[in-house]
Amino acid sequence: MKITDTELHAFVDGQLAGEERACVLEETATSAQLAARLDELQNLKQLVQLAFRDVDCPAARSARRQPDEQHPDTATVVGTDLTTRR
Repeated sequence: MKITDTELHAFVDGQLAGEERACVLEETATSAQLAARLDELQNLKQLVQLAFRDVDCPAARSARRQPDEQHPDTATVVGTDLTTRR
């Protein structure tokens, strides 16, 4: 199975569960190129988090996740229609 960048990004963001997550782990264990790409994306995520860790502005505060009252196991990013599993 070919793992896409979209799937790798979802993996890095913790948005894959169960079988999908296992598939990415299996593929990265057998492909040095895919493992390197995953490592690159994980490093990029860490760099972005470090770059914005001290940001305290209205836009940053409003973009933080807030609990979704209808679905307590999800969070909605304010200002978007995206949801992510916790």
